[in-house]
This record gives sequence, C-alpha cells and structure tokens, in this order.
Amino acid sequence: MTPQPRRRSRRRTVAIPAIAIASAILVPTILNGAPPFTLPNDTTTAAGNYHVHHSANATGNPQTGATTGPNPHFVAAAQAQRMADALSNGNAATAATPNGYHNAYAGMNFLAPDFGGANRDIWAWGCTTCDSGNAPSNEINMPVSMYATAPEACVRGVLGHELLHHVQYAYITFGRWSTWGGDPVEGTARVMQDKAYGDLDAQASTTCPGDYINEINGYLSSGRSSTLFGQSYGFALFWNYLMERLGTDRSEPHVGADFIRQFWVNAQAAGASVDFPGTLRRTIRDFDTNATLEDLFHDFTIANATKSLDVTPLVDGARYRYVDEQAPNTSKYGAISFDDTRSVTATTPAIPVKDIPRFSTRYLEAKVGPDCQVAGLRADGDRLAYGLAAISGNQVVRLDKAV
Repeated sequence: MTPQPRRRSRRRTVAIPAIAIASAILVPTILNGAPPFTLPNDTTTAAGNYHVHHSANATGNPQTGATTGPNPHFVAAAQAQRMADALSNGNAATAATPNGYHNAYAGMNFLAPDFGGANRDIWAWGCTTCDSGNAPSNEINMPVSMYATAPEACVRGVLGHELLHHVQYAYITFGRWSTWGGDPVEGTARVMQDKAYGDLDAQASTTCPGDYINEINGYLSSGRSSTLFGQSYGFALFWNYLMERLGTDRSEPHVGADFIRQFWVNAQAAGASVDFPGTLRRTIRDFDTNATLEDLFHDFTIANATKSLDVTPLVDGARYRYVDEQAPNTSKYGAISFDDTRSVTATTPAIPVKDIPRFSTRYLEAKVGPDCQVAGLRADGDRLAYGLAAISGNQVVRLDKAV
C-alpha cells in the first residue's frame, strides 16, 4: 500500500479592525518644577550645557538643612555622571552607540532641544509627584526613588524619552503640548527612546519604568481592543510601524526616524491649528501619496498577528513584520491575545463580534482540521476591514483582506 501524503492542519487567523477615526484630547497634567531648595552638587557635560543637579552625600537633608540621618535626595556621583553621559558625552560615537541622546537626535536632524534658557537642567531629587520622570518647559526631573540605583540602560532610556519632549517643544512650544495630546507627544517620545542605541533597540522586556518593550506589549495584549487614538504612550507601536513602513532612513537602530521628524515639522507649520489626525495624514502623504491612514492601520493590525511567522510566501510580506524583530536584532515583541480561539468544523456556530470601537482590532483564531474546512467572515453593520491569514505550521501561506 502506497502511503498517502498527509495534509497539514491549517488555522486561519482573522484580524478585524474598525478604521473610522476617533481622537481624544489629553487632559493636561500639572508638571512639577525644580525642587524648592538647593541641591549642592552639579555634574555638567562638556558639550550641550547639561547640568545634573543632585546631592551626593548619603547623610543629611539639603531640604531641611539636617546634617544627620539618611538623605532622601541622595544620588551617588557615579550615577549622576551616568545621567549626564546619557545626554552628552565625549566618547567616540558609532551608529548604534552615539555619544548621548543630544547628539543622537542632532544626527537625525531634529531641532535642538528647547529648555527655554541657557542651561539645560536635570534635577535628581526626592520628588514624589514627578511620575517616573517629567519634562517641564526648562528642565527634567528624575525622582531618586526610581533612579538612584537603577541600571544605566534604564536611566539612559528614560532621559532619552524626556529629552525628546524638549525637542518637541522646539517645534510646537511647551504651551501646546497638552492640546496636541498624548498620542503624538508621549507616543513619539516612547518610540524614539528606543531608536538611538542598539542595546536598547535589541533589549528584551525589562522592569524599568517607561520601557518601550513593556509599553508595546501592553498594547498588543489588551490596548488594541480599544481605539488606537487616545492610547498616548501605547500609540508608540503604530508610530514604529509607520517609521518602518514609510521612513526613508533604513539604518538601524533608527529606521524611519525621518518620519517622526517630518511629523513635528508639520506640527510646527500647523501653529495654533492643532489637528493631530490631519497632521498625521499629511505626514503620511509626504512619504507616499497613495497611502492612507486607514490602509496603514489595516496592515498594522495584520502585522501584529503575523509578525512572528514566516511571511515570505506573501508578495508584500515585509509589511506584515517588524524590522525590530529581524536578524541581527534580538528584540521580540509580545504576542497578541485572541478574542476567541477554537477548532472549526462544518457545524461550528458563528462567533459574534460586536461593538468594535473605531481604530481598534479584534482577533479570532479558527483551527481547521485536515479536511480543510474553510473559516469565513460575515459582516452585518458598519463599514469594517478584515484580514484572513491562512497559516500552515509557522508560515502564512495566504492572506485575504478587504473592507
């Protein structure tokens, strides 16, 4: 008896994005300024005029004048130096190891960060209301409870995030950051902190406050079920997709940084006419006159489901994966969570998917047996986009998508 070839089981993953626009305005946060007392130590940079103000004595308290007891504002001189070096240092720079974020952003042709004065002050102190660091108009605050003993890479990434805010102020002024909202302001700061240093771009998830990988994994697992607009920090993954898809800068670790720069150039040109979705659309057209925000979001939702799979059988497979996850990079994004997953037979009832918010996604997984039953989609309601990926083993063998 001649053995018959065995059919491989297939599964079909359905990504259902709703692509109408919904935007949200960020409620402004009251930003805390410098401490209302003098910090005795000042670690400065040789270039860029950065001043890291701190208290290097472990005993006493510069806030109260006490000379005994533990100092709640203590930051060792070596750690303060690491903060300064994260911003600007005299080391020999390479493509993946710039000599500070100031120089890295300058190399990407961003405007110089605006601190509203001569000095660029960083205050490392026992601030209890500074979130995980913040960037008022003329300074950066780093709470010592989080960063006095934090790993160097963590401190570096957070300062890169806060410094990008001051770059934004050079384009839109500090007074307009709250009207632009968190999606562009926090989203681009979160993605750009990952685009200067190779070790941060390739890192696995960490416990550092404000880590990029943790941020986007949170979006992949749950945030995508609500509208993309209004995600604030979580918008970073879509920024990254736009950078990789449209940006002309193809050098790692800063692939697509020119897309972010052009967005802020357009935001600057908008002046008081703040329109985030409109400015985002304009920036997309600057790079591809045929691309639309809706189409890109549609592909983005599919890429999030197929990014860890072999998409080479697809003619346009590159748009359904991330550069960040390709060799020689070692960074791996988290998995999506399915809204429903089940084996499908001829008698399997329909799986209802209701009330999909605008610019959000639902993921369904239908496991199909060797008889190759077909999983399909029936829409009844508002305009909706879908992607149906046929997967065999670890390979996407076919992709059907439409609106």
